[in-house]
Amino acid sequence: MSLLKYERIVMRMVLKDRRHVLLLVLLSAIFTAIYLVLLPSLPNGTINPMFIEFITPMQIIFSFIFGIMIGLMITLNIYAAKLKIRTSKGGPVAGVLIGTLVNALCCTPIIPSILAFLGASTPVLFAYSPHIQAFFEQNYPYFYILSFLIFLAAFHYTAKNISCCKRG
Repeated sequence: MSLLKYERIVMRMVLKDRRHVLLLVLLSAIFTAIYLVLLPSLPNGTINPMFIEFITPMQIIFSFIFGIMIGLMITLNIYAAKLKIRTSKGGPVAGVLIGTLVNALCCTPIIPSILAFLGASTPVLFAYSPHIQAFFEQNYPYFYILSFLIFLAAFHYTAKNISCCKRG
């Protein structure tokens, strides 16, 4: 079996229709714009378009990757729904959550709140919370890569489901 066989088959089928191409481009642009604001905003604890000035080159790259992958997955799932083909929906959701949650865990009050909810005292919060948050801050590129790999796996399995049921 050749590399990316299912993906090539499905992309040819889906991109034959101009409406699907337009949908893919539109959704990719929208989600890329959202990620361009979201990724640099989350470490500050709020989502604010003003924080885009703090975006890193890596966040720009992953904003485009995530935006395109989400647009692609939505387009493929709409195409599959028209053909009444069942696809897995957990992969893209997991990719989105991992890609955005990592920034939220590094610098927001989520980790201290979770520790407090679990009954940690103030000295425990001050002792452990910065170390946990630093772990996410220092390793966020790995979480972005993990998110991308989840997107790729979801894309592969969705493409496999569609291409096995419909040949075009």
